Amino acid sequence: MVVAILLFGCCAIATIHTPMTSVEVEVDLYSGQKNPAWKLVVSDAAQFLSLVAALPYNSTIAPAVPDGLGYRGLRVAVNSRGVAQRFVIADGNVIVEFTKTTDRRNLRDPDRVLEKWLLKTGKEQLGVELLEYLLAN
Repeated sequence: MVVAILLFGCCAIATIHTPMTSVEVEVDLYSGQKNPAWKLVVSDAAQFLSLVAALPYNSTIAPAVPDGLGYRGLRVAVNSRGVAQRFVIADGNVIVEFTKTTDRRNLRDPDRVLEKWLLKTGKEQLGVELLEYLLAN
């Protein structure tokens, strides 16, 4: 069992990683058709939580959720023992939303390390060409 405690300002969210933890990743890419999506395997889910816990807090103005056409980033849903969190990961920013509150935290993803790592976990669902395109943008 892996325990990651995510600290965001005044709030601490403890995410206990057990086989009951699910982490679902969706590439926000298409309009009018289904976006590529996949679930992380247990070891990747634990790695995701570790990578998020290491991200620095973004103290600047809150980034906007990307919109428009084309690749808009990743949407990640984490559910663990009744604790649900939603992440929007794009352009070097990570927006964390807590589903039971209106609280929102902003983190930085320097050099898009978390975003690129997550994209690579979906290689089978994305295919080589789309993966290379997303990693480059």
